[in-house]
This record gives sequence, C-alpha cells and structure tokens, in this order.
Amino acid sequence: MNQSNWLVSFLLFGLILTAVFGCSSEKAFKPGITYTCDGGKSFVVEVFEQVDTAFLRIGEETFYLPRVASESGKKYSDGNTTLWLKGQDASVETEGRSGFKNCIVKPK
Repeated sequence: MNQSNWLVSFLLFGLILTAVFGCSSEKAFKPGITYTCDGGKSFVVEVFEQVDTAFLRIGEETFYLPRVASESGKKYSDGNTTLWLKGQDASVETEGRSGFKNCIVKPK
C-alpha cells in the first residue's frame, strides 16, 4: 500500500472510531501502554478492544494492526508487522524478524 492510500485508510479508520466511540462515556480503548524491551528498545500500544484493533507506535511510525487468531494471548497483525500481547508481556515481529524481545509493561 503506498503512503497516500495508507494515510487515507488511517484517516477513514479514525473517523469511524470517532463516530462509533466519540459520544460514549465508556473507554473504548486502553490508552498508550508503553513496553520496554531488551537493548533499551520500547514501543507504545493502544488497544481498541471493541473493534479488535491495536495501534502500535515504534518511534515515529504507527502501525494499524487488526486482531488475528492466536492460540495464546492476543495477536494483532497486518501481514508484515505482528504484535503479541500476553498478560504484562509483549513482542513485536517485523517482516519475519523479532527486533523487540523480552518486552514488559513499563512501570509508571
């Protein structure tokens, strides 16, 4: 997907989330949970449980990841980038390589 199509898809998704959850008093997502990993790496995850979607922020990049089937924990993937969440632990794989190992929720 080229950058222009990605931007349009992202904005459309944001509009849909606003329409669906904008007037709700309930929290529709888990706001920015930061995970820290081996090697000083980190990322932020926002999970929208009602629409089975996660936003993964690594540095300046944001990935929109729909939930996919998983035998254990929760798995979100766009086919290139995959996020696994299990309790307080997480991992990220990009293009078949795991660059984020032993990730845990950063204490507040």
